[in-house]
Amino acid sequence: MNANLKNFRLVVSGGGTGGHMFPIIALISELKSILTDTDIDIYFLGPNGFGVDALKHLGIKVIIIPAGKIPRYFTPKILWEMIKIPVSIVLAIWHMWKIMPDVVFSKGGFGGFSPVLAAWLFKIPILIHESDAVPGLANKISSHLASKIVLSFPSSKIFFPQSKTVLTGNPIRKEIVSEFSKFLDTSHDNSKIRKTLLVLGGSQGAQEINALIMETLTQLLGFADIIHQCGDKNFKDMSLESQTVLEKNPELAKFYHLRPFLSAEELVEAYKSSDVIISRAGAGSIFEIALAGKPSILIPLQGSAGDHQLKNAEIYTKIGASIMLLGDNATPHIFLEKTKELFANPLMLSQMAQAAKSFAKPEATTIIAKIIIDLSNQEENFYGNR
Repeated sequence: MNANLKNFRLVVSGGGTGGHMFPIIALISELKSILTDTDIDIYFLGPNGFGVDALKHLGIKVIIIPAGKIPRYFTPKILWEMIKIPVSIVLAIWHMWKIMPDVVFSKGGFGGFSPVLAAWLFKIPILIHESDAVPGLANKISSHLASKIVLSFPSSKIFFPQSKTVLTGNPIRKEIVSEFSKFLDTSHDNSKIRKTLLVLGGSQGAQEINALIMETLTQLLGFADIIHQCGDKNFKDMSLESQTVLEKNPELAKFYHLRPFLSAEELVEAYKSSDVIISRAGAGSIFEIALAGKPSILIPLQGSAGDHQLKNAEIYTKIGASIMLLGDNATPHIFLEKTKELFANPLMLSQMAQAAKSFAKPEATTIIAKIIIDLSNQEENFYGNR
């Protein structure tokens, strides 16, 4: 790795969800901490969506281009999606020609495909990251153009050229990794009279999880404090609904902490105080939970692309770090019973915490950042710049 670069120009891209943007933000911060004596120029080239404002706040130059998806079934929007694909490719080529970066990093999704194709045409080194146990179509296609592919789950190796792949884990924001390292302890304070349940619905909230919490709220608050991230768009409705639910038991309201979204600092504090975590099964959530060394109940999003959340959860639960609830098993009654069962079994909690910790990959962000820097020393691009 050459960390003595005078100038470094990077293009990052992805689909515009928390699962894409948080790892991108983590990598940008890590690169800046490594290349302290380098003039770094970073661009985001992709669709508008979650996290774009955060990138602007970090000083990243944001260029918005459309992202057309290849429809897998008929939809009234099929024509518009098909039109967006060539438009996206043309715009990506135009902007890539103007920027001419040293490396392009893509988190996948169809928002990341056009920049990857444009970079390949200009012979710019490409690194793609596959977060999930089963890759999406965009990354499967992009893998043939990529210089290197980094993976979160070992099971996804079979989908990519072995000579290009490196198993790294999922990038996690540096402030979270450093704070976790201070409190990480797989032992549990069994002297606590009240346990704490942390409910994470992802960056945009999760209707199914929110509904489960509301239907069991009074019973849960009978034995546990709840920190509940419900999503910005759900916060107003959830606030009103929880007030209605707790009207007959107002003394329980002090144990319920509803939040639209948790900042990195708030999230760390929530992880610290929690005994069990309820979450979707996105790669980002799983690797953060593992790093925190906390037992969890995972409720995968059904119908996610390629059922990737189900596959992620299956792998994570097999090592004993979590319990999965899905479909007919994700009922209020079963959810409540499983939660009670965990809180009543300190040995099980301790074993799950140990399993979670064994799955964590705290060095993922640093490893991927170093691969990006190494790629910048590869062959010359279209204009001979390196």
